[in-house]
Amino acid sequence: MIRYLIILSLTLSCSINNLSPRNVSEYSKGPKIVKYYLPELPNWANISNSGNCKRTVSNKYLNFRSLGDDFSFSYKDLVQFQYLYNIEYQKLIKQADRGILPFSEEEKLFYDVFDKIKTQLYTFRRPSYNRVNLVWVDQIRKKNLKKLMRSRAMNEGHPVFVSLCLNQNELLSFIEQNGFSRKDVRALSFEIFSPYNKKLVTAGKTSLDFSRLFSKRQKLYFYTPKGVLPPEFIGNFKIRRY
Repeated sequence: MIRYLIILSLTLSCSINNLSPRNVSEYSKGPKIVKYYLPELPNWANISNSGNCKRTVSNKYLNFRSLGDDFSFSYKDLVQFQYLYNIEYQKLIKQADRGILPFSEEEKLFYDVFDKIKTQLYTFRRPSYNRVNLVWVDQIRKKNLKKLMRSRAMNEGHPVFVSLCLNQNELLSFIEQNGFSRKDVRALSFEIFSPYNKKLVTAGKTSLDFSRLFSKRQKLYFYTPKGVLPPEFIGNFKIRRY
């Protein structure tokens, strides 16, 4: 027994001595842009209660207050910044070694997106129609959606699909697979939703103020399966059930 304990003690000692200490210097020497990110959500919290779903990818939430103060970005600039950043980030992660993006690559991405937003090269292009038909597609019945898309109301306004569950790639695939791409359906996926409101104050939930993405002359109609909007959707809407 004593011999066994001695061997076990030596084994544990060798194992501990062979462990390499975590290199935290990389984090302390990380890019100066760190202050423009909010802490990442744990995987178990990457859900939407309103959409009743678990998302397949995690969002990078930006610190709108810091970005707004330092660079005079408007709310519209900031939501477009976060939207484009996450779309491009997800593309890079798929190509990265073991799904880990080095700080240097993330910093380059940040400044690439920064330059585009400064010149107003937005990912989401608002339609030119006076009427915009926003369609919440989470938990919908496909036959109801296809009936809606054939309706007269959809011909009177430009359709924009909105999701709290799907990322941009998934939402675009959804549009394509259901034969809606020929209608020039625009997409607003969950990456654009932020914890900040239009005053750049955290509101205790993610949301999007749709009125800031569209012009004042445009009338916004929101189509939902139950005729009720979740608290994440902010703006002046005419709500329709489908």
